[in-house]
Amino acid sequence: MSSSRPAPATGPTRVLVIDQDRGFVDLLSSVLAHESGGEFVLTTVGTLAAARTTLTPHRHDVILVDLNLPDSEGIDTLKSLLADSTLPVVVMTPADDTLLAHRAMKVGAQGFLLKGEDQGRHVVRALQYAVERHRGAERLARSEQRFRDFAEIAGDWFSETDPAQRITWISERLRVLMNINPENFIGRTWVELLAPDEDSDKIAQYLQHLERREPYRNFAVRLAAAPDRILRLNGKPVYSRSGKFLGYRTVATDVTEELEAAQFAGRMLSILTDSIASFPGGVMIFDGDDRLLLANDRAFSLLPVPGDAFVPGTTFLEILRIAAEQGFFTAAEGRIADWLAEWRDGKLATELPVCEPTHQSLPLYFHQYRTGTGGTLRYLRPARKES
Repeated sequence: MSSSRPAPATGPTRVLVIDQDRGFVDLLSSVLAHESGGEFVLTTVGTLAAARTTLTPHRHDVILVDLNLPDSEGIDTLKSLLADSTLPVVVMTPADDTLLAHRAMKVGAQGFLLKGEDQGRHVVRALQYAVERHRGAERLARSEQRFRDFAEIAGDWFSETDPAQRITWISERLRVLMNINPENFIGRTWVELLAPDEDSDKIAQYLQHLERREPYRNFAVRLAAAPDRILRLNGKPVYSRSGKFLGYRTVATDVTEELEAAQFAGRMLSILTDSIASFPGGVMIFDGDDRLLLANDRAFSLLPVPGDAFVPGTTFLEILRIAAEQGFFTAAEGRIADWLAEWRDGKLATELPVCEPTHQSLPLYFHQYRTGTGGTLRYLRPARKES
């Protein structure tokens, strides 16, 4: 199967539908035409083998596949598509098999639909999101490659050494950026210029790279001339056309603020995680699309659902659906779809605590608080026992 590239964002989205259910495919085509106004162009096949002959370069933007085909079943279907194509894949699973859908997401699907449950705008959004996430990932990959290319030839300042690692040239930007006279570095090695309390093990590893004449990257050091700044050195050995070793070219970048910001962010995340973990009730934080960002262990214990239900990106309604399918909520028995609709159409928006009876000894209260970024914090607690 050939790899493909997405169509330009201005053109229609070309969907390869792999499903043997002709009636469903006709319904899907009608729904997409009605909901999107011609945004999608469908090509349909009934087997994985047929898809292999249909999927050619520049012909499709996204794959929508039923995971149970005549010639392939389950996760193997998805793995085969991901191995043979670079296109984003949205999977379709039976409405009663959400665990398969979550497994597919972990394997690499960009989205999933529950057959018989997700219709209309849900199908449109799933396909749109899959294509946009894929295009975003490709843009990021191109950007990262461009950054790597520029990083090989650019930096805050540059230097060259001779075969004995003595600096023979250093760029004038050293004076501008760090108020150091470049001439003070000429004839000295980088090790001689380091702060006296630099880590000896790190220096030993650096020297091993030099002895083996290997490139080195991300050698973070402090100079004796500027001990309050952290530099990242990236070096590459240089050879003449005849193969004679000439020394190293080095790019030095001041990363002090970058490392301090990363350390600060790490401390803040640790404080946030510890704080959430200390709550006596369950805490779940969702983004503006009501997709899970973070949950504490207490939430896991109050909603006894498989761990896959708590992976980041799972919506709150999906978590409720899985819990209801396992018989946890009494009000959902025999009417899960209607019960979820009650949540979607009313309870999600309420600022009052929502009480849901459960098959455990006590009902479960959901407190919902909107965040400043458009997300939702949900606090779960069991009802208090009457004395």
